[in-house]
Amino acid sequence: MTLSLMAMDAIRELVNIGIGHAASALADMVDQPIEIDIPDVEATDDGIGQLETLKHASGYAMVSQEYQGYISGTAMMVFCDHSARKLVAMLLDEDEEEILETETRTTLTEVGNILINSMVGMMVATVGQEVSIELPVYVAGDKVKLKSGVRADHHAGISVTVKLGIRDHNVDGRFLLVSTPEAMQRLLTEMGVDED
Repeated sequence: MTLSLMAMDAIRELVNIGIGHAASALADMVDQPIEIDIPDVEATDDGIGQLETLKHASGYAMVSQEYQGYISGTAMMVFCDHSARKLVAMLLDEDEEEILETETRTTLTEVGNILINSMVGMMVATVGQEVSIELPVYVAGDKVKLKSGVRADHHAGISVTVKLGIRDHNVDGRFLLVSTPEAMQRLLTEMGVDED
C-alpha cells in the first residue's frame, strides 16, 4: 500500500488531534506536562513490524484494543519495562522498586484504555463517524510476544507511531495504530483525500 504525501499529511493531522486529547488525559493523570513527537505515518504491508522499531529494552508492556465500525484496526500503547514501572510508580505514588506485577498490569491496562479511547475516539469523531472499541488486552514480554497480541488481518495497512514523554522523568511510550488498507481508504475518503 502506498500513500501520497497529501494522504500522509491528512492522517498525521487527524492523529495530532487524537494524540492531543490522549496527552491531555495522561497529563491529568500524572499532573505533569506531556511531550509529544510529530507522528510518523507509514504505509506498509507489515504494519505490526513497527514493533521492531522499539529499542533499548529487553521487555515491554503493551495494552492493545481492537476497534470496529466505520474503520477497524488495532490500537496499541507500548512502554519499555523501565518506563512502565516508572509511570505506575508515579500514578500510585509508590517507590518504583515496590511495584508489584499485578499493580503494573492493572494500572497500565487502565491507562492504556483511557489513552487509546481518547485517541481513537477523537480521530473518528473528527470525521463524523463512530467505532466500538473492545476491552483492553495487556501483554508483557519481548517483541515476539507483543506481536502475538494483534489479529492477523490488522498486520497490514497504516502504522502511526507517536512518542509520548513525561518531562523530568524517564518515561516514554508509543502509540501504534494498525489498520487494513480498505479501512484506511474509507477514512481517507471521509477526509476528502482521493488516493485513486
